[in-house]
Amino acid sequence: MAGSQALRLPWTSPVVAFLLMLVIMVADAANFRRECHVACVSYHSFKDSLKAVQEECSRDKSCPSIVDFSGNGGMYAVCKPGTEYRKWSKVCVERKRADEL
Repeated sequence: MAGSQALRLPWTSPVVAFLLMLVIMVADAANFRRECHVACVSYHSFKDSLKAVQEECSRDKSCPSIVDFSGNGGMYAVCKPGTEYRKWSKVCVERKRADEL
């Protein structure tokens, strides 16, 4: 190895760091099943990003799902335990997968 070259570890590469971040994001999203044209009727914790409500719901064992009002120009929210669901145009819910409840 030449004296001026430093040893680069593979995980210090910006590309590797980006790929690891992408894998983590996909893993979070994989914990939810998306269903459109339906919404929970009882919700809270409005956020500007889908990722933020997914993370909040993932940390809360009693959270059944999240709701995405962005199709109507709205925000994202966490559905309350025991909520009912109804048809709602341009809205989607992401329910936790059974093994996450």
